[in-house]
Amino acid sequence: MDDERYNEFFHVGVRGFPHSFWITPEEHLVNPFACALTNDSTVLAYIDPDGEMVGTVAVQRVQNRTRRAHVGWIYRMFVDPQRWGLGIGKALLVAAIDTAQQMKITSLLLSVSSENVRARSLYLSLGFVSAGIEKNAVCVNGQYRDEEILQLILQ
Repeated sequence: MDDERYNEFFHVGVRGFPHSFWITPEEHLVNPFACALTNDSTVLAYIDPDGEMVGTVAVQRVQNRTRRAHVGWIYRMFVDPQRWGLGIGKALLVAAIDTAQQMKITSLLLSVSSENVRARSLYLSLGFVSAGIEKNAVCVNGQYRDEEILQLILQ
């Protein structure tokens, strides 16, 4: 996947939904993400029939910790808001879960903003369960927001 294309698309989400991402738009511009596939991470994209990127998600194994090598995280899930309700988020998440299984990850985690009811509902529908609440996890414009950690045990 092309890093520039990915970061241009993802930046739309960072700017438009600041409460949903840990990174600020300014931080993202200074430190864009690499999309290179490794043994420990991958970035997946949903490309529509016209070749337009309309959704992304990243899967990353906990790194440099032998005792946590079986644990992975879902990061940076974003779907173009004009495409919400079309099953793109679900397709991306199913692909991310499949990718995690191929990576031999057996515990898959993600965090979701306490106010992102739509995303939380999707995650729960695919078997994720609550693993706890991180209070005041993110501060956006001086307002603290909680994040819920969700977990899926993979077979």
